[in-house]
Amino acid sequence: MTDELTGLNNRAYFVNCVTRTIQNDANGKYSFMILDIDKFKDVNDTYGHPVGDKCLRMVSKCMKEDFNSDFICCRLGGDEFAILCLNPHSKEELTDNIQRFKNDIILRSDECDGIKLTLSVGVINYVKGDDFETMYKLADSALYDAKNNGRNCISYYGKRD
Repeated sequence: MTDELTGLNNRAYFVNCVTRTIQNDANGKYSFMILDIDKFKDVNDTYGHPVGDKCLRMVSKCMKEDFNSDFICCRLGGDEFAILCLNPHSKEELTDNIQRFKNDIILRSDECDGIKLTLSVGVINYVKGDDFETMYKLADSALYDAKNNGRNCISYYGKRD
């Protein structure tokens, strides 16, 4: 249920939770996000895995503090995280929430030995009939768009409302 390193929900719990949520309310207005730390392999290669672990814990701590109960957060694995937004938010509200989280991570770089981390984020809006794998695939596509557009940004997957 819980990722040992970060204290966030783990992938299995998150997949189960997302699946139950959309099965129980297929007409809901959900947003699904995948995010990862830009060039995290370089952090591990340069500073070592103990520092990389500090960084993952700091990102997780910020995630827990910056996203309220409208959001289910998890660590998928490595430096990849996912968030399901349970209640409707406008694109502007969602972007503001994500940007506040990204800024908090930069401000707290002292918690991971002064390394200034940035995040790339891919976001989709749920469409009736989506399952976890569909949402993951589309959000992952949006994440790659963010990475291809210079990293440290948020990319929304097409029009899905």
